[in-house]
This record gives sequence, C-alpha cells and structure tokens, in this order.
Amino acid sequence: MSNIKFDKRMELIFGLQYYVTRKYGVNFPWIDNKQSEYTNKFYDFCDKNISKEFVDYIISGGLGCYDVCITIAFHIDENYNIVDRDNFEERILNDKNIDINKLESLLKDFSEKSNYEDFFKSNEEYYNFISNKYETLLNEYEPSYTDKILNFYGYKNGEMNIIQLDFSAGNYGQTYKGNTYYINGVRNITSPEFHFSDGTLNTLYHEFSHPYMNPLGEKYFKELELSNLFLESKNNGLQNCYNGILTVINEYCVRAAAICLAKSSMDKESYNRRIEYDKKIGFIHIEELCELLDNRNLYSTFEEFYKNEIVPFFINLEKELST
Repeated sequence: MSNIKFDKRMELIFGLQYYVTRKYGVNFPWIDNKQSEYTNKFYDFCDKNISKEFVDYIISGGLGCYDVCITIAFHIDENYNIVDRDNFEERILNDKNIDINKLESLLKDFSEKSNYEDFFKSNEEYYNFISNKYETLLNEYEPSYTDKILNFYGYKNGEMNIIQLDFSAGNYGQTYKGNTYYINGVRNITSPEFHFSDGTLNTLYHEFSHPYMNPLGEKYFKELELSNLFLESKNNGLQNCYNGILTVINEYCVRAAAICLAKSSMDKESYNRRIEYDKKIGFIHIEELCELLDNRNLYSTFEEFYKNEIVPFFINLEKELST
C-alpha cells in the first residue's frame, strides 16, 4: 500500500506558480489554471503576502520547469532551507534563471511572513478528503497494484508514495532518497461522478514505472545513436517535452509497461484505444513493445530482460529505419 498525502512543499512551489499564472497571465504549461474553492483561497493567500521581488523571480523562470520544481520541493526542509545542494543535477545548478540562495531567502521570507504553516494546516480537512477518496477509489479498482509492480520489476524501489498536487496539469514519477514517488495532479476528484478508469490506472503504473525504467535507459542507451528512431517519433506527433532519444526510449518503455500492468483491468476496446492513442503521439511501435514484454517472465531479473530484449528491440528498429 502506498502512502497517499499532500506535501506542503509541493503545494507551495506549484501554488506560487499557479498564482503568477492566474494573476499575470504567465504561461507555465505544467500548471492547471482551474478555479475552485481551494485554489481561490490559495490565490487570495498569495495575493496578500507575496513580494514583488518573489513575483519577478518566479516570472523569470526561477523555479524551473515541471520536474525541476519537484526536485526543488524535495530539497526543502521543514524550515524552508534548501538542503542537499550537492545532489542537484548540473542542469539545475547551471540554469542562469535559478538562484538557489535567492530562492531560499524568498521562500523563507514568504513562509514566515505569510504564516504558510498555518495556512497549510487550515486546509487539512480538504487534503485528507482528497487523499482518502483517492485511496478508496484506487483500492476498489486495483487493490493489488503494489504487488503487480513488485512482481513485474522483481524488487521494491523503496517505499511507494502518492503525492496529491492540486495545481499540476500533469503527473510525474521520481525516486528521492531511495523511495518512489508518484506526483498525481488532482483533477475532478471532488466531483460526484469522479471514478477510477483505465486511463487513471494506466497513469499510476506509468509514473511508478519511470524510476525503474529511466536508470536502465541511461545505462544502456546513453551512448547509442538512434537518430532515425527519434526522428520517426518527432514526425508522428511527439510532444516537445521529449527532446532527445533517451527521453523517447524511456517513455516508450513506461508506456508499454503501464499498458501491460493495467491490461488485466482493461477490456479489448480500452486496450486498443490506449495503443492507438500512443501511436498518434509518436510511439509508433508501442504494440510490438507491449508484446515483447510478455517475455519478461523468461528472465530472473528485469534488468536481464531489459538488456537482452528491449535494447536489441530498439537497435533493430533503428537499423530498419536507416534502410
């Protein structure tokens, strides 16, 4: 069973971007600019307490893109210090828009002057309602999801956590300090007609698979030149956020894994619809890769399977595309 909750650091980082998006019309595509009783409350809270300096910093890109925001949030301690700085990726440290020292100062100043701790605690009833409802629906729809993930990958990638994030237009999977996190964008969960679907479950398996798949992609594909495969995806609807072959490989793998893990809960029509959707956004060979995953149980470890089946699969695709 996963630990399902809101995280005050995630809510703060993404909530600040939400405020700037709504107040100043800045386009952060990973921010969901919806309005609800809670988001209106957060907006008013920021409007009363945020400094012009902090607004200017956020508008200039000082919080980074989606995954950088999540990384920064993980590095914020209870007192809003930014810690473990040596573990930041070079791309964050070298980003001219991100000033870690300045950001820490602005965060501490805002949290103290606004009494953000009290604001977060004052919304505890809302956070608990969302988390409990999500957990109930998930357990009704797929009670064995943790076992499926464990059996498929063959080991437990730390504790599994689901962080509900109210301002996110998307979802994300990440490992931090040995534990696995699925960052779930809260959308329509308070609606009476909200229910778990094949797509909801697919997203959960997708994001929990990234921390398993991405390190293997880095290990086995980082030095390979697969330009034709990347170009094929790019010419067939690939989104701009996938800016290199390694991101395409990883996305291919997690999409196929998610479909396979959720397959027992899908009917044939839902399965075909998911396959066709992935094809339309650039993952042309997703069905063949899903079929390849049926060989997973022929190997004692997932990495052995990955090395002997998935790596040759993509290398052979590249060769076919080059002829």
